[in-house]
Amino acid sequence: MVYINSPPQTNTFQVGLVTDGTFGFAIFNYEEDQMLWNVAALASKNVIIGFNTGSGQYVNTQFQDPPFSTIADRFRPDQFVGNTGLGGRWIYRLEANNDTTINPKKFCLDWYDVQPAHQDWSRFLGTCPCTFSQAGNDRRLRSPGRRGGAVSPVGNSYRRLSKEVLDEIEERQAQGLSFCLQTAISPSGNGAGMTCCYRSDTSLIDGYGTTLESSFIERYQFRFGVDNNPLLLLSYIR
Repeated sequence: MVYINSPPQTNTFQVGLVTDGTFGFAIFNYEEDQMLWNVAALASKNVIIGFNTGSGQYVNTQFQDPPFSTIADRFRPDQFVGNTGLGGRWIYRLEANNDTTINPKKFCLDWYDVQPAHQDWSRFLGTCPCTFSQAGNDRRLRSPGRRGGAVSPVGNSYRRLSKEVLDEIEERQAQGLSFCLQTAISPSGNGAGMTCCYRSDTSLIDGYGTTLESSFIERYQFRFGVDNNPLLLLSYIR
């Protein structure tokens, strides 16, 4: 609230955060002649020019002399040349990373950006049957083995689910658990496939359920034998 006889004044500065996913910086811009604090009227004269990461890394530029030789100077950063060589502008590095630092999220996004468009490898996959009664008779699908809610393998060929697999699925249904099927053979020969998961009521889990109980397409689908041999798997992915 501003006293009725006191003209409204503002103290505005700008902070820009800049990062490439590995290195991060904060740029502080104090517009010239726009830091209008009445220092004499302030009950507390504690002010910070800098940053605190919360993890032990911090910078308190307000204690540097020069340029801030008095407490009043600390409230006028717009009148001084910052560490950029420009008036009212400071820049701070916010991390201690180096060229070998890996940002997991950026690593995954960079990998994704160089992959072919999913339309190039998923166009022959089709869609998951809406119910398990349909999926059980769909010769494109097989049981992917014990991966989360999946059941035992039935072989790497186009054939219907075995009685053993169906019995195990029925047991999971009785326990209220989901179960999954996957593409038997990649239709385009590039390793792509789809996983179709079903609830205990046999309805399709459409979209994301959990990491191990979701219906989705995969660029490189789980494969028996190869997945257990890291060297073969690496060769296959390449």
